[in-house]
Amino acid sequence: LSASLSLIHTFKLAKQRDIAYIELVVDNVQAEITKYLWNISCGQLTPALSKRLFAFSSIVYDIERIGDRSTNIVELSESKHKRKAQFSEPAEKELNEIGNLVMRNLDDTVILIERRDMKRIEDVFERHLQIVLAIKAATEKHLERFYQKVCLAEAGPIFVDMLVNLERISDHCQIIAEYIKNIEDNP
Repeated sequence: LSASLSLIHTFKLAKQRDIAYIELVVDNVQAEITKYLWNISCGQLTPALSKRLFAFSSIVYDIERIGDRSTNIVELSESKHKRKAQFSEPAEKELNEIGNLVMRNLDDTVILIERRDMKRIEDVFERHLQIVLAIKAATEKHLERFYQKVCLAEAGPIFVDMLVNLERISDHCQIIAEYIKNIEDNP
């Protein structure tokens, strides 16, 4: 995600290729982990272990979807670059602020996967709400700028699509945090 966000401002084909490679690796790792978890699920599991296995499967899926959404941001950055579309200064600021909030949620989510921490889980939930509200406000402000002809028509759909992808990434972070919150310590 961090690399994807950097392409919004300065698009580089080499970095796009690097991100595409990482996405392939994430897809392959997800497929292997899912296959492994499926093989485990064929055995006799207690209800608590079954619940835990389901949570792990869902977490793996959400991680892969974060990769897909990050790739979408790269594609939107490429489109912005090819069309020579420019975001207004307020739009750039809003995108940076929201991107930073989403990165903080993603960073906390990575830590949660390694170590369950109820305070961090609550931080992810609270920050997700901030992100949703910031995206709603940014979308409304974008419409105002568009009507005032401050924002160019070709940049608008790209800006809004980037916001949608950032919100979905935060959604996946919140879902992962929710699963981790509900995983029993001693199955």
